[in-house]
Amino acid sequence: MNEHAERDKSFYFNDDVIFLVGGSLFKIPRKPFEEGSEVFRDMFQLPVSAGCAAEGHDDSNPIRLEGIEKEEFKYFLKVMFPAPEFSEVSLTEWTSVLKLSKLWAFDAMRERAINVMSTIAIPCAMKASLAINYNVDKWLLPALNDLAKRKEPISIEDVELLGVQVALKMAAVRESVKASDYQPKNGPIRSGYLLVGERDAKYVNFTHSIMVVLESELREWQHHATP
Repeated sequence: MNEHAERDKSFYFNDDVIFLVGGSLFKIPRKPFEEGSEVFRDMFQLPVSAGCAAEGHDDSNPIRLEGIEKEEFKYFLKVMFPAPEFSEVSLTEWTSVLKLSKLWAFDAMRERAINVMSTIAIPCAMKASLAINYNVDKWLLPALNDLAKRKEPISIEDVELLGVQVALKMAAVRESVKASDYQPKNGPIRSGYLLVGERDAKYVNFTHSIMVVLESELREWQHHATP
């Protein structure tokens, strides 16, 4: 057995590939990785030098997955190999699934995570951060628009999630208007009205202002987006 590594209690089956993640060994079916991910498919097809054993066939020579946390991998496996004894998948767990499915090009798993997470009430700044980090385009502008509409000001937590530059630009978008409760018959009013009183921007559509103020950031995020 790999020195200091322990077999994971939940995901060490009588199967055909062994991974080492964060000091734990996981023995799981190879097929879902090979069929679901181009990254793993290419990995499994790498030639093995003469006289050398292929990685992943025993505990002493596992496939090492670097740069990820053990718990993240377990959350991913919890969705890949569901079992009755597992609890309902939480937002934190789905976030790990989204992260790893993007990292490893598990397209079907990524789409599943996006679809499920789209039904969960996620705070707007967090959802915008997830959209940026994991290239979920359809979340980005709606989440930023919700942040612009929100009564509460930009917070320290928002800055930590979005970064100082984006948070400051979103603060500028928010300060561009104070809206009343009035809603025109033809739909939501656009930003550009300034009224004295308590901030209530629930009927304001800030999308155009966001696209103008964050033009360079949006271009950069789209450049890095997954096709």
